[in-house]
Amino acid sequence: MQAQGRYTILGEIASGGTATVFLAEDSVLRRKVALKKLHPHLLNHPEMVKRFEKEAVAVASLSHENVIKVYDFGTEDKGLYLAMEYVDGVSLDGLLATVPKGMPNLAALSVFHQLLEGLAAAHACGIFHRDIKPSNILVDWKGCVRIADFGIAFFSEETSITKTGSYLGTPGYSSPEQALGRAVTAKTDIFASGSLFHRALTGKMPFEADTPHAVLVAIMDKTPLKATLVNRRIIPELAELIQDMLAKDPDRRPSAAECARRVEVLAEKLGSGLDPARTRRLMEAPARSIERECRDVASHYAQAARLATGQGRMREAMKLFSQAEIFSESGSEISLEARFLSDRMARDRMRKAILVALALLCSIFGGTYVISRLLPEKTRTGTEAKSVIAAPRKVPPATVPVQPDTAPSLREAPAPRRLEPAAALPVSAAGSQRAKGKPRAAATTAAEAPKGSLQEAAAKDAGGEIAIAFGSLYVKTNPPFVKIYVDGHEIGTTPLASPINMKTGSHRMELERTKCKTLRTAFMIMKGETTSLRFTLDRAETGP
Repeated sequence: MQAQGRYTILGEIASGGTATVFLAEDSVLRRKVALKKLHPHLLNHPEMVKRFEKEAVAVASLSHENVIKVYDFGTEDKGLYLAMEYVDGVSLDGLLATVPKGMPNLAALSVFHQLLEGLAAAHACGIFHRDIKPSNILVDWKGCVRIADFGIAFFSEETSITKTGSYLGTPGYSSPEQALGRAVTAKTDIFASGSLFHRALTGKMPFEADTPHAVLVAIMDKTPLKATLVNRRIIPELAELIQDMLAKDPDRRPSAAECARRVEVLAEKLGSGLDPARTRRLMEAPARSIERECRDVASHYAQAARLATGQGRMREAMKLFSQAEIFSESGSEISLEARFLSDRMARDRMRKAILVALALLCSIFGGTYVISRLLPEKTRTGTEAKSVIAAPRKVPPATVPVQPDTAPSLREAPAPRRLEPAAALPVSAAGSQRAKGKPRAAATTAAEAPKGSLQEAAAKDAGGEIAIAFGSLYVKTNPPFVKIYVDGHEIGTTPLASPINMKTGSHRMELERTKCKTLRTAFMIMKGETTSLRFTLDRAETGP
């Protein structure tokens, strides 16, 4: 041990180009301190002495938990020393060495927030650090951060302590204005912090080259790759923040206080908070900490995706599930959920494509079509068919007179009855038809045709023959084997072999099947058109 006045040197911590830092004990206040001593051969350099004194003044004027504290400054044995707070921990450089592929997001958020808070306090006092880099960021074993080494700090009220156009700083963490030798501002520290965050999360510098000069050229001319393109396991909002901090134009960079607020909002969104304990766990067991954090982030995104799915925001849910998959292990429950949602969206897209194609066909060929199983539930009315692109029109209720002795009330299902032979139709007018699998009867006169017959070719009166207009009807049901009654007459059982010719106008229909509820409705037959109807019968609660 070596005594330096009131300080007893216990060992060396680090050494740089201008000074050496020792671990020492203050014999007066009985505490450990970091004693920084300027190299003796630099005492004859006024510029170096000025910087050393400048650091003492800069740090002493700051009072913030994330800025290292200065206890004493003076000369001893023809040397300059600076007694500062001793941080029992490691530098950020040493921490990053344990995670070569990058820090996990939640632990990084805690470190970043503390660093930005310290810079915001310095900038509020008009002090710019100008040399933000991992070796100047200290992290104690509790996960708390301190900013150190304000040796080349710049005060806003000063012009410069160096010659005009000279360069100060570390090339990899320099800003474009530093590289050009221009005036520095608080935004200079923001650019350096963005470079530091990029390296901390990806394990690589945003600007890489073989020589320091080439690095400075890249900083001035090139746009860095987005952090998520280097490391997929980075929260997109955090990558956006880094990209904003690395803007070439200082005016486009956010301030330290704005960056800190964005980190707070992101941490709150993730539900993680800014707990320094995450950094502490990372320092103690890096691999286990990274695995645990990936599970937490994947769980957050999966939960948000489920919420979006429940609210019908499928595209957003798919993005969230994709993000959860990045952080989760392959084959996990989250991966299965993501694949299920992807298949569901693919089916929905196919369904929409079919509807668009059908609508296009209807617009080209015209006619009346029913696509009740493909349309939304609200359009499944079980009534007459409509064109899928035509505006809905109301069909007037059926006004066909009902004979009391021949047509039963619709309140009760009519008893099964046999359909009378249908009147013959000219082939050119109605075409061939089969009902219940029986051949059409021979042609009869209008007087001989049974009253209430569903098919007539012609009718005669005193004035001569009057042609009756016909259309056709096709019915499909789920389940099948349903008896169809039209205007009180049974016309067949589903599935029908072919459409049935009918007179134009309004008609009533009843559908009956054992163990299903009877379905009653009205429909319209148009001249020369086929009305296609599709129904789904509900199962009866009790009884047939």
